[in-house]
Amino acid sequence: MLRLLYCLPLIRHQDNGDSLGKALAKADINEKRLFMVIRSQEPNDLIQLRRLLKQAEPQLDWLSTAKTLYYWNDLAKRQLLEDFFFYQNIKMTA
Repeated sequence: MLRLLYCLPLIRHQDNGDSLGKALAKADINEKRLFMVIRSQEPNDLIQLRRLLKQAEPQLDWLSTAKTLYYWNDLAKRQLLEDFFFYQNIKMTA
């Protein structure tokens, strides 16, 4: 629950908004910074994620983002990374 309180104030709500990974890719976040989040252990991973959220100022659907943060584990980190790179590939081909 504390993860939600720590990160959600930095997120603007938008119904059917982007996923967290897609929003970070749209904000041109450097992939090295994202890997720092993925490789870090708690609580450093959330500190790094909060810094990225401050930089990106994303508009996300709070419910889906809250679910990701509530169940924050290796699987959630992997999904974040997959969404980020999936959108990066789409952005490069467009």
